[in-house]
This record gives sequence, C-alpha cells and structure tokens, in this order.
Amino acid sequence: MSDPYTQYGTNANQIDEFFKEKRQWSETKDKILGDYIDCYLKTVTWRRRPIIIIDAFCGPGKFGDGTDGSPFIICKAVDRRASKAGVGIGCIFSDTRQAHRQALETSISSYIQRGMASKPLSSFSDALAYALKDWQGLHAVFLS
Repeated sequence: MSDPYTQYGTNANQIDEFFKEKRQWSETKDKILGDYIDCYLKTVTWRRRPIIIIDAFCGPGKFGDGTDGSPFIICKAVDRRASKAGVGIGCIFSDTRQAHRQALETSISSYIQRGMASKPLSSFSDALAYALKDWQGLHAVFLS
C-alpha cells in the first residue's frame, strides 16, 4: 500500500493539496492551538469531570512535509496531561473527506488502541452527536 500522504488531489480518496506542506499561517494556528489546549487541560481538570476534545475539521493528521496537524497536537497534549489530570480525556476527530479519515486513522492508531481517541467520523454533526449522546452532562467538551 502506498503512503497516503503522497496522493494529493481533489477527489474524496485523495488528500487535499492544502496538506502538502505546512504554511506559516498553519504553523501559527497550530502553535496557538497547542498552547491553548495545554492551558485548557491544566485548568479544566480541577472540575474532576472527564474531558472530550472534538476536532471537527481535522484533516489527515499530518502534513506531507511530516509536520503535525491539529489531531497530533491535541493527542500529544492529552498524552502529556492524562496521567497528571486524574480524569479521563478523550479525543473525537471528524472530516468529510474519506482520504483524510483513512490517513488519520492509520497515523493515530496507537492513540485509538489506547482508548484516547476514537476512529475518525465523517462529519462534525456525527462527532457532536457522538459526544452528546454518550456523555451529555458528564464531560467538559472542547470544540476545535
């Protein structure tokens, strides 16, 4: 099987050209996200309630140049905080493009196997419904 991060194009079974390489604005956005999610997790864990983080338009997880996208930034932050938090923290990812979901599922498989993340869903509404149906009122929810 070929590397999904080398198959770019406009079809649903291809990675969007946007993800070939991380541009400066994406670096800035992802730095803000990483810094914020760290502070959020430090702050919200005092509630002693599990935390759900939803990345509703997650992309394939990595850029073609190998840099982390928002799903990895979120998972790594959760991984750093989970043992210190004393509460469960889970991630839900969604993207409408099939190729993005497939690439993401492969690349975050270790987080999925550990129960930190679920398999990527096909839409924001599916991700939100999943979070609200199973955990309504029991979790703090962060939408990215």
